[in-house]
Amino acid sequence: MSLKKNPQEELFTTANELKDFLPDNDPMMMFGKTIYSALKDEDFADCYSTKGRNAKSPSFLVLVTLLQFRESLSDTETSEACVRRIDWRIALHLPIDQKENFDPSTRVYFSRRLKENDKIPLIFDKVLGLTQEKGFIKRKTKQRIDATHIISHINRISTTDLLFRAVKCVVEEIEKKDPDYFEKEVPEHIKERYSSRFSSFGMSRNKRGEKLAEIVEDGMYLKMFLEKVAPEKLRDLRQLEIMEIIFQENVKISRKEVEEKIFIEVEEIQTPKQSIFDPKDLSIKMGKKGQKKCVGSKCHVVETAEKGKVNFITNMIY
Repeated sequence: MSLKKNPQEELFTTANELKDFLPDNDPMMMFGKTIYSALKDEDFADCYSTKGRNAKSPSFLVLVTLLQFRESLSDTETSEACVRRIDWRIALHLPIDQKENFDPSTRVYFSRRLKENDKIPLIFDKVLGLTQEKGFIKRKTKQRIDATHIISHINRISTTDLLFRAVKCVVEEIEKKDPDYFEKEVPEHIKERYSSRFSSFGMSRNKRGEKLAEIVEDGMYLKMFLEKVAPEKLRDLRQLEIMEIIFQENVKISRKEVEEKIFIEVEEIQTPKQSIFDPKDLSIKMGKKGQKKCVGSKCHVVETAEKGKVNFITNMIY
């Protein structure tokens, strides 16, 4: 996906056409005048390729995410608000005649892209800087650390899907670090197998077992091959280490010799003690808050503590 922007889009936005619709001190009007202009697509350019179809404006999706957090909306409700609510249109500088907006899944994938490229601190720091610049947060003010917050709660995926994702991440890291080696040395069946998504949902127990063995065999082949002939660029693959841990925690691997041929047998561990739930996000852990158990991410929130005033989040401790 690539970034290309039409400079004419700003001329006929709801913010320009209905600039007197909301009072100047309305939160959405202030959002449109201050935070909107602080975020630029260029800040997120390295998250995207220079080729491919045009991407949805990343600065727009960041603004949408901020408003979504403010009102605790679902992704579907957020997408609908961009079309149905005039105050959102003003805050986001959307065209006044726009009738359709992005698919809710777009925001989900965008959040993943932000996390993978470590852009979340950039957004937080910019918004925090603006609140300080406008005088909403004073230099010397009371602050407090709030109780632990569950900031993401995910569903645990099946062992087969987890192992597939682990091998896929290794293949992707090889391609990213050394494209030439990837094209010449990685077997075509592995390129093809791990270039697309996979889900074991609906598969029979026997089929899942066969797929699990296939995935483990691919992972072990990549590990053995890289240990023997890997170029300097691929000496320290982070995803290879993660894949090995996931294999050790979730399956028992044994080798069986039949007629001088070695076969790999894989047995799924029924109650694994997992430390990794997603090879792309090691911050996801098994946790507990009160009586509620979850798999996800938690943090402590630091916020201002001014009685009778609007309080602002100033830091998040993970």
